[in-house]
Amino acid sequence: IEVRKEKTHGMQWQVPFGFVEQEFDYSSGIVSTSGVEWWKHGILEAKVKYDPSHHLVDAIYLLGEETSPQINLVEIGVKNRMGMLTKTADGIHAECESISGLKTGEFYIFRLEWNAHSLVWKINDREIFTLAHNVPAFKMHLNMASIVVSEPTDLPHRFEIDWVRFYQHHHKA
Repeated sequence: IEVRKEKTHGMQWQVPFGFVEQEFDYSSGIVSTSGVEWWKHGILEAKVKYDPSHHLVDAIYLLGEETSPQINLVEIGVKNRMGMLTKTADGIHAECESISGLKTGEFYIFRLEWNAHSLVWKINDREIFTLAHNVPAFKMHLNMASIVVSEPTDLPHRFEIDWVRFYQHHHKA
């Protein structure tokens, strides 16, 4: 997914109107399975180049019908972390583990093991973080995106994802 400084038109959600066309100074992209595939429990893996920019958020995450909770397989940029974000009355509650110690420019395999009782995050098969409470028990879809959060100086920027895999047990009827 590449972020470039170029004028472009796109749709932005504006209450109470819904999606409204707007001009933007940057182009980027999102890959989403929302219209195609939703999952409940399984293993999500992605081979990703760790290349943070302080002006962007590169993320691979799962969302349900609502925007909360959001399960981040990996978030790189302003914050470098793995974990779950939940909206609360006070804002956003983050239950995350920092991955800032990773080597810039290297590829890593990020893995999320999601079952009825826990969420387990791993990097290169090493357990990094586990949550065993408030585990989502509904179907979610996958999103991969680069988001501009402040004036970037290092464009074009590439969020390099070599591959993504989702494994799930299939129960015979």
